[in-house]
Amino acid sequence: MPFVCAICSEAYTTNGTEHALFSTKYGHLFGKSCLEKWIQEKSRFECPTYRKLLLDSDYHPIYDVPNEFFEFQLDDKTRKCISGTSKEKQFFYKKRYGKACKIIEFFGTSNGYILIASYDVFHNDDFHNSSYEGSYFLKIYESDYVCYNRNFRPDRITAVVVNNYCKDDVEFCVGFSNGDIYKTVFYLTNGVRQTPR
Repeated sequence: MPFVCAICSEAYTTNGTEHALFSTKYGHLFGKSCLEKWIQEKSRFECPTYRKLLLDSDYHPIYDVPNEFFEFQLDDKTRKCISGTSKEKQFFYKKRYGKACKIIEFFGTSNGYILIASYDVFHNDDFHNSSYEGSYFLKIYESDYVCYNRNFRPDRITAVVVNNYCKDDVEFCVGFSNGDIYKTVFYLTNGVRQTPR
């Protein structure tokens, strides 16, 4: 399985192409097109991993990468997921829903629901407060349907815990950098989701 870009979760492409392998001065690897989009969306260019200021000259292509690095081969886990024989499918969900969010930080599944905690980056012009650059949010999917959506701006989500022990509800807690904890439970009655509490 090839390495994938931390921004979009897609495989890198060969040198000279749109999603070629690039490195920041901190050594973090990203696709060229993802870094360029990241620069365009931010008034300050920060490392997507460290969130420290970078200059345009602080990232560069990686050369002399062996061709095997770009070859896509299915590993045993992926084959099981595609054939439907795997019990662990979270990595598949992350890739499938990854394009809907800018940066997926936490995800999990419970009773057929997919929980995604993400950071969404906005243009500064979108908001009156020019220092506001993004929003943390939590979404719960039932197949392709978003059945729960909550913004937590400007608080940074630092942890998400899903209780997979209960079979008659979907229960999760979200932890924040300020120490707050947010708990929600969806009760399931005969498989029907009730109002969260």
